[in-house]
Amino acid sequence: MTLPDRIKNAYNAFVSNFVGEPSADGQNTQYPEQYKADKKDILLDIRPLPNPRVREEIASWRQALITAEHPEFPRRYRLYQLYENGPELDAHLSGLTAKRTEKLQLAKFKIINKAAKENPDLVRCFQKSWYPQFIQHAVKAKNYGHSLIEFGPVVNREFKNIELIPPKHVSPEWGEYLIYEFDLRGPQYRDTPIMNYCVEIGDKRDLGLFMKAAPWALWKKNAIAQWSAYTELFGIPFRTIKTPVRDKMRLNVLQDIAQNMGSAGWAILQDDESIEFQSNRTTDPFKVFDALIDRANSEMSKLVMHETGTADEKTYAGSANVHENVADDVHAADKAWLLNIINESLIPGMIKNGYPLDGYEFAWDDSTTMAPEDRIAVDGILMQYFDVDPTYITETYGVPVKPKATPQPLKPGEKPADQGSNNDPPPAGGKSS
Repeated sequence: MTLPDRIKNAYNAFVSNFVGEPSADGQNTQYPEQYKADKKDILLDIRPLPNPRVREEIASWRQALITAEHPEFPRRYRLYQLYENGPELDAHLSGLTAKRTEKLQLAKFKIINKAAKENPDLVRCFQKSWYPQFIQHAVKAKNYGHSLIEFGPVVNREFKNIELIPPKHVSPEWGEYLIYEFDLRGPQYRDTPIMNYCVEIGDKRDLGLFMKAAPWALWKKNAIAQWSAYTELFGIPFRTIKTPVRDKMRLNVLQDIAQNMGSAGWAILQDDESIEFQSNRTTDPFKVFDALIDRANSEMSKLVMHETGTADEKTYAGSANVHENVADDVHAADKAWLLNIINESLIPGMIKNGYPLDGYEFAWDDSTTMAPEDRIAVDGILMQYFDVDPTYITETYGVPVKPKATPQPLKPGEKPADQGSNNDPPPAGGKSS
């Protein structure tokens, strides 16, 4: 029996003992009832394995890349495993990808018909918890090259949630999902009824941004590990205890003393013994390690954001606007990319699952909101030349208003109310006319 067969048997035994036996309809008996829909649930069919979390090297990335790019038998699981151990764990790279994701999640949108008329009621179909999840899974296709998103259970004609099929279990080159991540082939999902409940994003040959970011993430990770080792060795003075004593009991006592003095390294030596540490005194270790880490961060910023000014430090004021404009261009491109996915893939899938979106499409709401002081200034100018509807003032500023009272024309011989009469007493200090 081969090793993969033994792994499969062991995993099936684990599933049977701790998860439950599959029922007659192919569903697991311990899953909630709402997940037992009349469809093929990919997530219930696959058998994920734990990530070994091994230390990755550049040689590992190169070999995994060769395997993933094989023209006849491409296998991505090793490369995606490396993504999880490298780029996914890098704080700087995670912040960059999260920045792009969050800007899409916060972008305003609307649902319009063919006449470009907005339908606010249909907007509420997307104002659910699954919508930001969908954006997060969609953006992951940019990092991994491909995403297969499965709709969760439909309750009252609404998705309760959506799930991302683990990329290691998808073979986009063949349109198949893999029961075990190391399988060569698996059941078809593309051009099958399964796609009524799934959205596929990305190109079948694309390996994502992480393919280029992985070397920099690994170099950075190793540089930090080496810097930590250097700090442990040279950051705290090394201690030596010299003694001519060879008695084992006495040496044990000295050993206990050294161990209880702190975390620094120590050694017990004879009088004629010594330890010498070789250190490169001509190079500042801080500059060596920190420069490599900064370079890695800079290259990853250029890869993800196409600039460094909005993510890295030491940006000059003169170039900050240029970097910000580049970041805005990246966001605009992301919006155009996501717009096509929603209209071409997501909304058709929602219609198949009961959403009343036939004849409608998704659009970004690019209207801008003026600052209060700017709006007050503009409204003040408009009021000088035009009559402004009081409803606008109430809705804009939250202040109930009503039109000013129109002054009535004076009758013959009647004086204005604010001028008083000749019989009124003169003001203090004044003279009567």
